Amino acid sequence: MQKPTIKAIVIGGSNTIIKDNYLFQTFKALKALRFELDIIENLAVGGTTTFNGLYGLKRSDKLADADVLIIEYALNDTPTFSDDTRIKGMANHWARAYEGVIRYAREVNPNIRIISIVLESMTKPEARRFNMINAGIHYLTNYYNLEIIDIASDFLRRVGQERAATKEFYKDANHYKPPVVFDIAKKLARQLTGDYPAPRPLPDPLDPMNLSAAQAIGTEVFETELTPFSNSRFTIDTIELANQDLRFTLERGKLLALFYVDQMSSGVGHFSVNGEAFAAYMRKPGVRSGTYPWLMGMISTEFLHPKNLMAEEEDRAYTLSVEPQGIGVKPFRPAANVANQPTDAPTLAFYGLLHTGKMTHLDLVPRQMAHAAE
Repeated sequence: MQKPTIKAIVIGGSNTIIKDNYLFQTFKALKALRFELDIIENLAVGGTTTFNGLYGLKRSDKLADADVLIIEYALNDTPTFSDDTRIKGMANHWARAYEGVIRYAREVNPNIRIISIVLESMTKPEARRFNMINAGIHYLTNYYNLEIIDIASDFLRRVGQERAATKEFYKDANHYKPPVVFDIAKKLARQLTGDYPAPRPLPDPLDPMNLSAAQAIGTEVFETELTPFSNSRFTIDTIELANQDLRFTLERGKLLALFYVDQMSSGVGHFSVNGEAFAAYMRKPGVRSGTYPWLMGMISTEFLHPKNLMAEEEDRAYTLSVEPQGIGVKPFRPAANVANQPTDAPTLAFYGLLHTGKMTHLDLVPRQMAHAAE
């Protein structure tokens, strides 16, 4: 008798792709229950947020065929979006993205199950605060009649805040040891094979400005030479910004994220938005240490719109370059990144953009022409 097969698409961070992760253990747990788990697409990338998941789903051709979408982004989203004091509207901006993932998945595949897995970093008792991201996932799950596996709160309740902040259960600050991984797998296997809420027609959105209509642009839209990168998990085509700049305009919209490959030759990402200059440090620690020759990365671009992410959209002209874009440059380094080392011939290999609004004047401008136009 053929085993029932569950076809899944997965989005998330490093906990979803590291060796012997919870998915690997879920495979084994499901086999014992006489089920097969077929991961038809794993879009997880370490060190990314929900915006990477939205970008991946927007470009997926397998979403309509999946039985279930598994989302593991609470741990990664928390340090970036749970604090509204740095940039006004950060938590609401995150909620628009998470709701956008839910609504877009159901628009493409009305019958898809959506399961959120809530993990958390190792957190000292004195550093604990109410987690707006975890609360938001619960609220969205309830509103859309979805499914959730909240490892973070269950684990904290069972072992207490003192033990939960030790290496008894964590390999490092962001990854659990096998006993917790096995528990995640057991709960996910039980969820996948048990009763679940039948998908309902989409209700009105919680936020009419949710990001389900965001657009994902890849390098295939450019008529230029592409630089491929490939390993056992990924094959991607990038465009190298060494002697050229990327320029585009967004009418009543904003850039949400840039997707790139970090390698030793990569330089600082220099942005210009309506004449304001920013410098983003995009070096991944694993590249700087020499552990990896290259890594995929994303930079969430809230720092380019620092006044109020909830403000009414406007027209914005963008430039991305490896050269400074003016005076008064505002530096930005994501918590997960480190500073770039100086290099004589910096480059920047990007493979995608996620944005709102209508994109116009998308072009690659040779550096000499870019300087002449200034």
